[in-house]
Amino acid sequence: MRYNELWKSIPNISRKVLSQHLDELEMDGLITRTEHDAKLQRVEYQLSSKGESLLSVIDCIQDWGLHHIEGVASIHEMIQAASAGQRN
Repeated sequence: MRYNELWKSIPNISRKVLSQHLDELEMDGLITRTEHDAKLQRVEYQLSSKGESLLSVIDCIQDWGLHHIEGVASIHEMIQAASAGQRN
């Protein structure tokens, strides 16, 4: 996936933060970065085999989150309410 495709697909992320995370993921061996044209700065990112090995774990975490969404959402709302109360 190209950088701009990634950036557009992730809401509310700055280009700087995305670049930092991509660099970290690459250093950790979870993604590969392929430069197609240095002059045009055309770069693509792809999951490495190590990154692909995490997909089943991520699926389990997603399933857990969907199963417990009501409890997680209510905790999140309580934290937001508490934060708003501290600001007032």
